[in-house]
Amino acid sequence: MAGTVTFANGMETDNLTETASVRFVFNSACVSALAGQTVAMSATICSAMGQGLMSDPKVTSANCSLAGSNCDCSMSNQSQSPTTPQAYVVSGNTVTYPSGSGPMDYCVSGTTLTVRETDSGTTFVTTLHKQ
Repeated sequence: MAGTVTFANGMETDNLTETASVRFVFNSACVSALAGQTVAMSATICSAMGQGLMSDPKVTSANCSLAGSNCDCSMSNQSQSPTTPQAYVVSGNTVTYPSGSGPMDYCVSGTTLTVRETDSGTTFVTTLHKQ
């Protein structure tokens, strides 16, 4: 992640570019459940899955190959954060966004900001360093 996040006068403005690399391994049972029908994994199906990943405009690269009876996929993506300012409220060590996202717990230590957010049971931790 690179860019800037500015907090001033109750408004946050982001200008961030996030790059992520992800690896997925799909077996026939998983692909069958996603497709809603029985699918026998093959090199053709696995290749089509890679092409499907590339249909997302944020995906910069995707490669899927058959590994035994599984489809092993590697993907990279890049996204730009919205630069529209959004209001925020701080209470103790929690930031809440009236627009609906959050709440997020945060901690500042020197020039490092650590933010912890839980979404649908998954906890995300982001660490930002001021330069």
